[in-house]
Amino acid sequence: MTNYHKPLRGSSWRTYLDYLHSAHRGGWDGRLYVSSSFGLRVVIYSRPLSLQTLSLLSAMVSPTSTSTLEALQALGLVLVDVPAGSFLMGSADGDPLAYDDEKPQHQVSVRAFRMSDTPVTQAQWKWVAENLPKVKIDLPASPSYFKGDDRPVESVSWYQCQEFCDRMSVALGYSLDNPREQRVALPSEAEWEYACRAGTTTHYNTGDTLTEDQANFNGNVGETTPVRKYAPNAWGLYDMHGNVWEWCADKWHDSYEGAPTDGSAWED
Repeated sequence: MTNYHKPLRGSSWRTYLDYLHSAHRGGWDGRLYVSSSFGLRVVIYSRPLSLQTLSLLSAMVSPTSTSTLEALQALGLVLVDVPAGSFLMGSADGDPLAYDDEKPQHQVSVRAFRMSDTPVTQAQWKWVAENLPKVKIDLPASPSYFKGDDRPVESVSWYQCQEFCDRMSVALGYSLDNPREQRVALPSEAEWEYACRAGTTTHYNTGDTLTEDQANFNGNVGETTPVRKYAPNAWGLYDMHGNVWEWCADKWHDSYEGAPTDGSAWED
């Protein structure tokens, strides 16, 4: 049976504090379930390069690459170099905030990658939807319930997010026949949690507490907020707690029994 259930991470503007810890997971049907809480961010796998340098190199592969990256950069796309490393993924037995699907806690080694410093914004999504050729499915240009160019795009399904990544991949000269690690993609759950933690081992990347001055959650604002409104984590990534849930590349599993330990997406 096909597993259409897909994981999301980070929780959202409406989520209670107990569901915002770095290890927390959510899972929904990636085909149909869209919500004003569901968004995405992207990763690109390459050795650390500035966006400008990547533009010059990719232009040698595809004539549309430079214009694509320049347009998205003008709309606020920033790619952060996430260093390679290892971390304990999930929650420990006895953790009062832990859920069974966050266990067993396990060591994961993650390769270096580059991640957008914010969730994909509505302006970025609209530009890709309107300017880059369709790969498999149509994309709505303005799907979000809460409107604003610098707010995260939301009300998007996992499959629409895959189409967004595929359109970017083709425009940047990547072959869609490449493995996920050689194109633009959604992060794996391991990559997402590793990037969220940014070297921390506490419940949140802010420590063992998270306040409403540090993130948009618990309905304190009542809607999404512009990206970069709150301070980033230690690696320069914004909104890793709250604002919108973010789709990940994996298939949903009810626990981490048998999970990959190399940071890759768990796709079987």
